[in-house]
Formats: sequence, C-alpha cells, structure tokens
Amino acid sequence: MPRGQPDYGGHSQKTFGGSLSDMAELAVRLDSIDEYDRRGDVVALDDFESPLLKWIGFNSPACTSVLDSTVAKSGSQSVKFTTFAALARYAGLTRSFAVLGTARIGMEFSVCDVSAGMDIIFRLRYWDGVAGWEARIWYDNSTNSFYVEDTVALNWVLIATLGAMRLGEQLFYPIKIVVDFTTHTYERFLYENTEYDLSTRIIPALGGVGGEHLVASIQFPNDAGAVGTAWADDFILTQNEP
Repeated sequence: MPRGQPDYGGHSQKTFGGSLSDMAELAVRLDSIDEYDRRGDVVALDDFESPLLKWIGFNSPACTSVLDSTVAKSGSQSVKFTTFAALARYAGLTRSFAVLGTARIGMEFSVCDVSAGMDIIFRLRYWDGVAGWEARIWYDNSTNSFYVEDTVALNWVLIATLGAMRLGEQLFYPIKIVVDFTTHTYERFLYENTEYDLSTRIIPALGGVGGEHLVASIQFPNDAGAVGTAWADDFILTQNEP
C-alpha cells in the first residue's frame, strides 16, 4: 500500500479544509493534555482522571493531597492540596520513574487557585546509581517571583518577578522545567507564554544511593498560618528534550 503525502494529497491546495502533518498538533486535537510545550518525547502523562491517585502524598500533619472535582484543567478532576492553619506546613505529591536512555528531562504541571500564603516547589531528582542531583524551582507567592536553586550561587537565584496568579476563575497556569542530568545543568523554565534560559545554572548534588531512577514532585508549603488550598492537574514527563 502506498504511504506518505504525495503532491496530489497532503501538500496540494484545497478549496475547503486542510491537511495535517504535525502529529503533536493532531494529538492535541484528539484531546491530548500535552498542549503547552510539545518538545521532547513523552515518557508519562497523568490527567488525574483515574479513581486511583498514582502518586505518593508527602504531607505534614493534618495536610492532604487528594483527587478532587472542584476545578479541573482537563477531564473532571484534579488534585487538591490543603494545608493546616499553622506555619511551616506543606502538602505535596511525589512519584518515581525509570530513566529511559537519556537524562535530558522535562517536567510539567498546571496549577490553579494557589492560596496567598502558599508557595510552590517543583523538584526533579536523579540518581545514576552512584550519585544524585536535585533540580528545584521555587515560586514565592508573597512576591510573585520564581527562583532556581543553583550550586554555584549556593542560593536561590531569581528567574523573574511576574504578575500575581489570578484566583477564583478556574485558570490553570502551566509550568515546565527542563534539565540535563548528564551535564548537571538546568536548561530552561517555561511559564505562561515566556521561556527563560537557565543553561548557566548548575544543579545541586544530592546525597543518597540506589539504582538509576528519577523522582518528580510538586509541593505547596504554607507559611501564612492559615488554611491554604491549591490545585494541580496534567502532569507531563518528557525525555530527549532539545
């Protein structure tokens, strides 16, 4: 059977409609959640529609991370994070993955209605069987600023200060980080419609041993001393990022 897109089909002009050769675009049109940044090869997707939460919750006492249908970016549910009314409380999720042939990794979450006293921390941890590294991005809700943790600076380094996230509108903000655990460097950070170059930033080393694996996590620390809530949806893990 002939295959491909001969001139009389895929590339010819049409009076009505058009042809589609971008498979990533086709996937989105068929309701894929990978719509924000389509680079990289997808390793794992989670739209949190399953009745089973396929993540491990790491929550301080009286704090929770559970499936919830109050708001959702796709489908009918997301994950709701609730923190108790006390300082230094947090709610989060973590999950481990096998590394498939490359250590150039991307991680994406979308977040919604993050309470004023709650920050966000994105983590990607990687162990190669001998040593480990931990990439971290921090959103400081009090200043509407994103920071990256850098080994050379030995501190949090400002990425950008932006407008406050809107609340109460079921508005999900996509956030993605890309790192290279082979060179132990960050690559880029994406938020809304802007991409930030982080290629000069070094990923801090991490203690511990074990077989080669990757750990993805999202955490919502609460420093306001009041009950805090936030939602997250549409997790995407990629490899072979350009």
